[in-house]
Amino acid sequence: MGVEEYKSNQKSSESVGWLETSGVVLQNNFPDMGWLRSGLFLFSCVCFWDALRFIFIGCFRFFCFLFVALYSVIRQCVGGVVFLSEPSVVYKYSFLAAVEEFQGEERTLDFITEGLEDNFEAFVLGMCERAEGKHLPPGYVPESVFWLIDNDVFIGRVSIRHELSDFLYWEGGHIGYAIRPSARLKGYGKKILELALPEAKKLGILKVLVTCDDDNVGSRKIIEANGGVFENAVPSSSRPVNKLRYWITLG
Repeated sequence: MGVEEYKSNQKSSESVGWLETSGVVLQNNFPDMGWLRSGLFLFSCVCFWDALRFIFIGCFRFFCFLFVALYSVIRQCVGGVVFLSEPSVVYKYSFLAAVEEFQGEERTLDFITEGLEDNFEAFVLGMCERAEGKHLPPGYVPESVFWLIDNDVFIGRVSIRHELSDFLYWEGGHIGYAIRPSARLKGYGKKILELALPEAKKLGILKVLVTCDDDNVGSRKIIEANGGVFENAVPSSSRPVNKLRYWITLG
């Protein structure tokens, strides 16, 4: 082996020894980093879970909003769940709340409200039996009473008189209805008359008389929207206004 080759090998050995030594020094100067890697992993998991939860909540709220919007559109298109029902104890508490609303505007009701809550079943039975001519106030004719219901809430009532007395012929008409104050101006008046007309037809009434005061613009529009044809105006016996008389012909 030559001198140059020997020197080269010597330098290589020194370099290896230096690296090994340096490695020992580095290993001794820097602690084990396993805990840091574990902490970073846990931190990443927490961040990922928070992001996932945020996305889930956001999507859930979006779909809830979408469902409510679609439900509202469908209700407007197909009429929702608004229907006529015979008087029933199922709607007791919303009916009682409506009675309080009517009393708040000092409206005259055609039934006794005292003890109504405690005797509600008997009251409902009496309303249903009016169609048979029972439990009628003085001067009343047999009438079928229906309640307008929306989402299991009482909205209003409609009475379909089976025949016309002199008073009904000139002022009352075949159909009378009332919408609770909190539900007015929402299209329920038009709906309750629309639903009442087929019930009148079932009773054999093919030409329906409907009346309203001449200063009640809302009722005039409701009657006309349901096919009412104006006949004439006559003086009202209860108010200083005229009664407008409309006829609706059922085909």
